[in-house]
Amino acid sequence: MARPKQDDPVISLEAFNKRIANKNKAVLVYFSAGWCAVCPKFKPVIAEIEEEYSSKMEVLRIDIERDVEVAEKFEVNTLPLLILYKNGKREWTSSGIIPIANIRREIDCYL
Repeated sequence: MARPKQDDPVISLEAFNKRIANKNKAVLVYFSAGWCAVCPKFKPVIAEIEEEYSSKMEVLRIDIERDVEVAEKFEVNTLPLLILYKNGKREWTSSGIIPIANIRREIDCYL
């Protein structure tokens, strides 16, 4: 994964909290970084999940180098990191590479 582009907007903690409070859709937060060796391998999985669940769930990508305020709040120390929120409540968390079937199974429990 490339380093964040200069024109990619920084996601503040306030904006993050507003997004995860979404009452219409669940929000899957995907934490990654440009220096993460396995994150590029996981990117197609996240894209497929995003497309497959687009009517029920939003994917929020957090680059811990760009979105420092959010990364610091979560004390992210393992990447990639996934956190699923439903109505602002943290429902599921997973770190590292996991099979897409496992992600689907976990997400489906909350949608």
